[in-house]
Amino acid sequence: MTGLKHGGMRLTSSTQWQNDKGWADNYFTSIRNVIYKVTCQIVKIEVAPDQEDKENATDYKITLETGNIACRVRRPSCKYRDLTIRATRTSGSKTEFEKIREGYARWYLYAWAKDGNTFDAWIFVDLDKLRESGLLEQKHGVISNPDGKTGFIALSLNDLFLNNCIIAEGLKT
Repeated sequence: MTGLKHGGMRLTSSTQWQNDKGWADNYFTSIRNVIYKVTCQIVKIEVAPDQEDKENATDYKITLETGNIACRVRRPSCKYRDLTIRATRTSGSKTEFEKIREGYARWYLYAWAKDGNTFDAWIFVDLDKLRESGLLEQKHGVISNPDGKTGFIALSLNDLFLNNCIIAEGLKT
């Protein structure tokens, strides 16, 4: 029986997506904690111009870089430290790669799970900078998923750092 529509995919009442989302939702507290940590990267506080201070009782100006946050939590068994994005789907449904290229989501929290609710490592990616970098336009080899239904591209952390796409990280050194 076909039910909800999510991200261009038709979902049944019991899907792998729901199982994966349920698993990832266990990490909500860690996700929230990372977002709190990076808030200083996306909120800018500046001294107000003298004119505004004199006329409008404004001492400081706050600018917030707004936008939605995409999030992916990799399972503890994942040994790779790269950013993978679903790029192909045999169903023909729109992929995460296509959605990001089209401008959806402003930020991306990408994390590697440690246990049932904490992270081993994480990166916070500025997707606008990623889109501007040209990394998404380069030819990438597609890595087939074992299910044979989906494929991913991998972006190296080094490339992301070199293009200033990572604005904060909690990586083990």
